[in-house]
Amino acid sequence: MSAKTRALFVLLLGSVVAAAVAQQSSIDAPRQPLDRSVLTSFPNRDFRRDPPKVRSASVKPVSGAAAGTVLVRVTFAERNLPKQIAIEVEQGRVILRDDGVRPDDKAGDGVFHGTAVLAEATRRAQDEVSKRLLAQRTTAVEIPVARRNRVFRRVVLERELAARGFTPLVPPFGRPGPPPGPPPPVISKPRSLMITATGVVDDKTRTANPCQPGTAGGHWSFGFLMSEMANTPLTGVTASDFAKKWLSQWQAAQPVNGFNVPPRVSIQQDVITPWQNASGGPVLKMEKAPFRLLAIVNRLDLRDNVGYGAGAGGELRFVYGLMKGCQPTPFTVIFEFGVPPKSCLNLKTYAKQWANLSGMTPGTPAYNAALQAITDPIVNRNAMPSKPNGSALNQLRTNEIELASPWELREFRIAAKHLRETTVKQNPHTPFNNTAKFSAFVNANLAAIHNGTYSVPLVFPPAPAPPQPFLAGNAPVPSTAFFWRGNPQIADNDARMLVSLGTCNGCHAGETKTKFTHIEPMVPIGTPATLSGFLTGINVPDPLLGAPVRTFNDLEERKLDMEALLSTPCLFHGLFFEPLRMTH
Repeated sequence: MSAKTRALFVLLLGSVVAAAVAQQSSIDAPRQPLDRSVLTSFPNRDFRRDPPKVRSASVKPVSGAAAGTVLVRVTFAERNLPKQIAIEVEQGRVILRDDGVRPDDKAGDGVFHGTAVLAEATRRAQDEVSKRLLAQRTTAVEIPVARRNRVFRRVVLERELAARGFTPLVPPFGRPGPPPGPPPPVISKPRSLMITATGVVDDKTRTANPCQPGTAGGHWSFGFLMSEMANTPLTGVTASDFAKKWLSQWQAAQPVNGFNVPPRVSIQQDVITPWQNASGGPVLKMEKAPFRLLAIVNRLDLRDNVGYGAGAGGELRFVYGLMKGCQPTPFTVIFEFGVPPKSCLNLKTYAKQWANLSGMTPGTPAYNAALQAITDPIVNRNAMPSKPNGSALNQLRTNEIELASPWELREFRIAAKHLRETTVKQNPHTPFNNTAKFSAFVNANLAAIHNGTYSVPLVFPPAPAPPQPFLAGNAPVPSTAFFWRGNPQIADNDARMLVSLGTCNGCHAGETKTKFTHIEPMVPIGTPATLSGFLTGINVPDPLLGAPVRTFNDLEERKLDMEALLSTPCLFHGLFFEPLRMTH
């Protein structure tokens, strides 16, 4: 191939990939637009999702000021930040300054100052913890901040500041003493985080399955969610056409980001035809949907750092299993709704609604009514008018081996009024596993991987190299031993693990010792769905090297995260919370 021909080929390839990326980007757009009116941020960086990490933080009472007023002193782990950083707190905002304007004492030295108000109980708890820490005879003490993205962050507590009247601010995680605010509420994981109780998922007034018909239009039923997402009054698309268009995508190969996702044609005999037969004709009746509810899931832990402005409040998820007659099948469908943007105070109010469920009994009229009061504003049509169809849906995911082998995960998002297949996030194209291409990606992004800020891009390598599609259109899981590795072997095995854990097929298999599903769809009717060890607690040797042995206990981490949100002031949330970039 001549140099001229090769140049033309590269140009054409770039054009094809660029077109694919442009088409895919319309579906893979960010969840929320960046509202710069409430942020102090870099031009191309949203602090709500990628906040600057704190190196040290401390407070000092301000004499002669109102009760509880403190001087806040913060150094961040990075330089070249804006000279003013705004954090929303209960009383409004704290403006942290490094511009030499009071209360800052020196411009550009990397030390930010601002004033805030802390409740007396919070200050007393901080003082007690600080005494314990400062009793250690070292220049600085490092303590865990939060196990975000499954990696412990650390903050430095500087002893020399104590002589100047400063008290170290202790983050809400890893505390060697009482919490920095009021005692956290007692959070029940099966009542406030992962709800699988049969009194909820089999509530006939709110949901249904083919063997236990319920009230038509029950607000937790598969058909109701489909109808609300179709939003016929707004879109003109019927719920039947909306569902058919979604299901028909398995019948033919789907081009996604330059890859061909192969068809699984048994969707017709396994799902579409039985649904039509139950409906008495070609129009799919939503109350006849062959899916039963398995779980309602609170993913508050997927929220933005709302200290930097109103942001996404995490996700609300509904997990369903396909039924064939009265028999469960290995086919799950997960509706993942984005919680509409909230300020810190509103987010705490929302979290308290979930926390209140811990003191109630699942399946009772009071519990189920309180849960529906949480879910309705998120799943109802027009919950988020700025998003397609006015639906709050972020994405719909499927995980199944019912249609064909092997197990396969897919993702769909609403675009042009319908659910359309899109890329599976954070998951490279599976044939890139155990290749030099995967090694190159991990090695090129080590810092971002360890910081929890990396994203698997649509194309890799980036310009100026010829762009090549990289992010997958589907995620097959060939065996329970599957995990991501490089060839040549990646020297930084922790980085390898983090990327593998972040993929759909790594997290659902060998990296977490999971048997394909985290919520089991094959349990009999009337039996709560069983949960994976990744959710409930498991020790897993590194699948590549055999060591270290890692502990996964995701529901416990979500519980601690929720307790920290509810028991600490918004100042702590803004300074220390790091958004979790996980798809699971």
